[in-house]
Amino acid sequence: MYEPERLKYVAAPLQFTVVRLIAYNIEYCEGISHGFWEYLNAAHMLRSPQGLDKRMTSYLADQDPDILGLVEIDTGSIRSRRKDETAFFAESLGFEHVVKTNKYDSDDYWHRLLKNLPVFQYQDNAVLSTYDVESATFHTLSKGVKNIAIEVTFSQPQPHTVILVHLALFKGAREQQLRELKYVVQDVDTPLIVCGDFNTFKEDELNLLLEETRLHDAYAEADHAQHNTAPTWNPKHRLDNVLHTPGISLDDYSVLDADFSDHLPVRLDYSVLTK
Repeated sequence: MYEPERLKYVAAPLQFTVVRLIAYNIEYCEGISHGFWEYLNAAHMLRSPQGLDKRMTSYLADQDPDILGLVEIDTGSIRSRRKDETAFFAESLGFEHVVKTNKYDSDDYWHRLLKNLPVFQYQDNAVLSTYDVESATFHTLSKGVKNIAIEVTFSQPQPHTVILVHLALFKGAREQQLRELKYVVQDVDTPLIVCGDFNTFKEDELNLLLEETRLHDAYAEADHAQHNTAPTWNPKHRLDNVLHTPGISLDDYSVLDADFSDHLPVRLDYSVLTK
C-alpha cells in the first residue's frame, strides 16, 4: 500500500515586540541635580534653567522610549515661561498620544485650593506614547496631597496597561494609598505595569502590594542593576519603582544616569505575552 510521505511541521518561533518604557520624575524641569543646597534657591521654583527641557528631550530621544511616564511636569506656569512642557516633550519626542492630569485634581477643599494657585494649577503628571490609547482612567486615592494614579490601556503591540503613580511623602498616607492601589491593580485584566515615584524610603513598604496582587518587582528580577534613584547626586533611596504582572516579560531594567532632576529615570524593556 502506498503511504504518502509525512511532512514535518516546524512551528515558527513566537515573535514579540520589545517595548521600552521610561518613568521619570522630572521635577518641573527645575534642574536640581547636584546638591540639597539647590533647594534653598527660590529661583528654581520661579524660573526653570534656560534650555534644560531641550537637553532633557535630547537625552530621552537617544533612549528612544515607546512610552514615557512623566511625574511633575509644568504645563504653563511662569516657571516654564508659560510653555506647556507636556506638549513640548510630546512634539520633541514624536509622541502622538498624551494622557495627563493635574496632580491636585480632587474634590476636597485643599486640592481645590492648590489647583487654583498660580503655579500649582500647572503641575501635572502625564503618560506619553507612540501606541494607540484604548482607554484612560484617573484614580483619586483617599489620602495624601499627591494622590492621583493614571491608568492607561494600550491596544499595541498587544493589549496591556500602564499605571503611573506619584505617592505621598508621609508614610501613613502612603500606606493607605498602597492599600487602595491594590484594588486598582486587581481590577485590571490585561498585562500590567505600575511605575512612577512611589516615595518608598524603605523597600519593604511594597511587600503588601506585591504579596496580595500578581505584581512582581522588576528590580528584583534584574541582574546587576543599580536600584537607588534619589537624590541624583548621591542616590540612597529607591523612590522610583517598576512593578509588573506575569503577562509582562522583562527584557531589561536599568536606572539611567541622567543629571537633569533630583530623581534618576528608570527604564524598562519588556514584551507583552499573549494568553
